Amino acid sequence: MPTTDTIFCVAYSGRWMVQSLSDAGIPSRCVDWFADADASPHAKAIRLASWPELLVPIERFRPRGVILGGGFESILPLAERLGTVVTLANTAVPSARRVTDPLELAAAARARGIGFPATSRSRPQASLGEWLSKQARRGGGQHVRRCSREGGEDENRFFQQFIDGESCSASFLGRPDRALFLGACRQILGREDWGARGEFQFCGAVGPIALDSQLQVELQRIGDFLVAEYRLQGLFGFDFVIDRAGQVWLVEVNPRPTSSMECLERASGVNLLAAHLAEFIPDLVPSPAAVVNGKRPRCSVVAKGILYQPIPRAVRINDDLISWLQHCQQHCLIADIPELGSMVSAGSPLVTCFASADNESKAVAALEHQVREVAARLAEGQ
Repeated sequence: MPTTDTIFCVAYSGRWMVQSLSDAGIPSRCVDWFADADASPHAKAIRLASWPELLVPIERFRPRGVILGGGFESILPLAERLGTVVTLANTAVPSARRVTDPLELAAAARARGIGFPATSRSRPQASLGEWLSKQARRGGGQHVRRCSREGGEDENRFFQQFIDGESCSASFLGRPDRALFLGACRQILGREDWGARGEFQFCGAVGPIALDSQLQVELQRIGDFLVAEYRLQGLFGFDFVIDRAGQVWLVEVNPRPTSSMECLERASGVNLLAAHLAEFIPDLVPSPAAVVNGKRPRCSVVAKGILYQPIPRAVRINDDLISWLQHCQQHCLIADIPELGSMVSAGSPLVTCFASADNESKAVAALEHQVREVAARLAEGQ
């Protein structure tokens, strides 16, 4: 039996989820791979060195429930085991397993007339155009690379035709009878000047982006298909590409809260994690009003960028950098602040930067400035 009403937010990085629940008055604790200084306002974050370690704090603290964020789809066997000892506030594991199987998703989407790139377990022939090599059930984009024509098959990878266009994501709240559309974001990928080490590595997002009526109808159709076919529950998102002709191509589905949703939450003033939790453990959400976040000003567009540590060696986080980051944090410009004295290796996430404006281009320009300033401060102290 649970011994506390605390919700554990478990992810590669869980700070946003804890912050969202905290703003709604719901006690929560972060369990992730970084344990950043701002990750848990109620109790010190728990840092994981491996996913199986998650069982230890769950059994020790016996939380009321667990929300699995980034990384959920990569630990489905462990999630199934967790579901026997604690309430999982997530889409059921069998549904998550099906929707993250690229071949099954491709077949089901095409059967309903939804655009989906050619997808195969076998290495494509050179005459079939440009392809990507991916790992199933992996997030962050580090695993995605352009496909070479040589080499044998790898049972852990699959191949997907590359669609040239705008990479975006759509966010939904899955309910038993429908998918509630929350908004769409444009993805920021592969920024080498932000420390990214791959062309498709996730570096952030900007949103909500403006959508014409035809595009919004198509995104809603895809969301409704996913809820009906896979019984997705609570927050989920999917990545899509808009090609040069304006066609929408579904690329993959994330059956859990996603990083881009923080942009939509900051822009709308809606506590998305509280809305998510209400679908699973409604008595923990104090009232419908708790879903409305009055603690943060609303704005038209929010841009979010991850700065990966750009110096080609591990750096120590010193007092001067922490003081400046905390000052920026007070103005909602910085999050995911490392602990004082911690070592951050080259290429690891350093901090997350934010900017807001009345349109997308201004928000992205302000974000660019913010990321450059953090990088410069880091270099000064080394």
